[in-house]
Amino acid sequence: MVSGNTEKEEDFIMKKVLCIAMALVLALGMLTLAQAEEGEKLSFDIITRYHSEGNGNMNYNEGNPMSDYMEEKTGIHINWTQLPATDATVKLNAIIASGDLPDALCMVQPSNAQLLEWAEDGIISPMEDLIAEYMPELSAILADREDISTAVTSPEGHIYAFPRTDGGIHVLVSNKIYVYGPWYQAYLDAGNPEVDTTEDYANMLRYFRDNDMNGNGDPSDELPVSGAGDALI
Repeated sequence: MVSGNTEKEEDFIMKKVLCIAMALVLALGMLTLAQAEEGEKLSFDIITRYHSEGNGNMNYNEGNPMSDYMEEKTGIHINWTQLPATDATVKLNAIIASGDLPDALCMVQPSNAQLLEWAEDGIISPMEDLIAEYMPELSAILADREDISTAVTSPEGHIYAFPRTDGGIHVLVSNKIYVYGPWYQAYLDAGNPEVDTTEDYANMLRYFRDNDMNGNGDPSDELPVSGAGDALI
């Protein structure tokens, strides 16, 4: 893929790929209604990756409420294969090389070079015609947003990946800092200004530290900020 955007913008649009899908998935999707009418349950094989090692892992197959809910609503069963977060690319390349391909790849974040290589090898197929025919919302976004359209279009004019189109700050910044509402309201009720700057934020934390925010009579046991891993809470 090539883009006229900055490297940061292209990284957001392309490396935060929502779902890298082979045209086979979309073709099979057209069979869903016909098979559903006959009472036949569909099953797809999809490869994805864990977001992180350890406690961040979530099993999509066993007892996952969202997987169960979506299967109940659609009548489609997904056989998930989840790659380890640390060497997902190595594992994925081994699967691709074996020729034992799934119906779709989701959230595996291949590079632009990988997408073009897979296209040249016939592993994935262009999707622009399918998008134009079956995805009016995405078609409208691609027509309206030249930056997104350019970023997902390969040098020969094909589209092999679905972009993530929500460019809001809440999406660009995945690790966020939250403030406990009752404590913040108490801070404001004490005559302090609203927090608009980093200095305001520091002053708010000092207030949390030095006052009995939890109301237990001990103003020395408050933790103004806490965190888990690389994310502050």
